[in-house]
Amino acid sequence: MSDRLAGLFFGGDPGTPQLQGGTCTKWNATTYENTVIFGRATYQNLAVVNPAAMALGDVLLIKTSGQPIILGRLVRASVEIPIG
Repeated sequence: MSDRLAGLFFGGDPGTPQLQGGTCTKWNATTYENTVIFGRATYQNLAVVNPAAMALGDVLLIKTSGQPIILGRLVRASVEIPIG
């Protein structure tokens, strides 16, 4: 049962999640309308797991049997190193 359920979200081999990175180029925080580019593909109005944390820029997607779902933003740590 859990393998079949995992197949709905991951497709193919249930042990291998199908994650991909994309770029959110349009985001409306009121309506959650969005546009995400991944390679040559452009997706519009994908489901978002945590819309409160969404913004333009890099996002992590999970492939499903339908359209991908936006799992969230990808944020890199920024550390300043003082010189001198």
